[in-house]
Amino acid sequence: MARLSCVLALVVVALAAVSRPAMAAGQISTCVSVEAPDDTRDALQRLVTNEVSRHPTHRVSDGACETRLRVELIEIRGDRFLTGRVDGEVPQRIVVDGKDGRALERAVTDLARVVLGNDPVVLRAPGEQSFFAARVLELRDTGQNTFDAGAVETMSFVDGRATFQPGLMFGYTRELSAWQLGVEASFAQRLATHPGKMDLDSLGRLQITGALYFSKQADTSAFVGVSLGLGYERFTGPRGAGLGKGDGEYSAVGPGLGLRAGVEAFRSTTTRVTLFGEAFIPMFVANDEETEIVKSWVPTLSLTALARF
Repeated sequence: MARLSCVLALVVVALAAVSRPAMAAGQISTCVSVEAPDDTRDALQRLVTNEVSRHPTHRVSDGACETRLRVELIEIRGDRFLTGRVDGEVPQRIVVDGKDGRALERAVTDLARVVLGNDPVVLRAPGEQSFFAARVLELRDTGQNTFDAGAVETMSFVDGRATFQPGLMFGYTRELSAWQLGVEASFAQRLATHPGKMDLDSLGRLQITGALYFSKQADTSAFVGVSLGLGYERFTGPRGAGLGKGDGEYSAVGPGLGLRAGVEAFRSTTTRVTLFGEAFIPMFVANDEETEIVKSWVPTLSLTALARF
């Protein structure tokens, strides 16, 4: 268990490390086109051009282009949206949070980071690395970070009956194209009480996760994933015969494996919605040898709804 905790800590450090930008060996010649209202078009053109010029993997070109960046500013009932795409890739859209020039500048910076970072011309850059090494470098150099928060409903079978525990989940993920790697923490607590019966009261998890999306371009995509980490289970129930009357409690901690599948919507925006189901398979048995409250292997099923920012 101590070794697994160290592994989880190293993964957190690694995810933070890969988020640092890196300079590319060469730059991709990029043609820029901008569409916006007349009173904003010139200023937006300069902002986008300057942002591309200082990007580590791209440079502005007026002639031959290896890739083409198209940026559009849309105003709807006072709200402004900035959309960008390279060639035939799925467009990325973000909200311009504010009415002043600084808000537009921030939006252009965020949009260029995501759109240019996922440019397939960059992702096809030649190299002699293995497939795994190439994916790690892409994740470091062009990945996108998200912070996740959501609600969880879990179900477990304990002592021959189903028990339910609502809870919360928080996570940090880094995504590249159709791949995603992250760290998650969740906790669920049973609300109802059943005196005199054995119950699973609390569940907790700290795990690393990986996911593969079926489409890297669609705004809505299904995905499958796997998780590995620590599981926590807390039980209450009557003590064994000869150990006194009343209920006691017992907690168990150990490694576990999770298998998940779900769907994610609004993938072209900065705020996404994710819904997935997961089966968590503990690699340990809750065995209370002292008070004999529980001796059971308890897998769980869960349904999670997440917002990703």
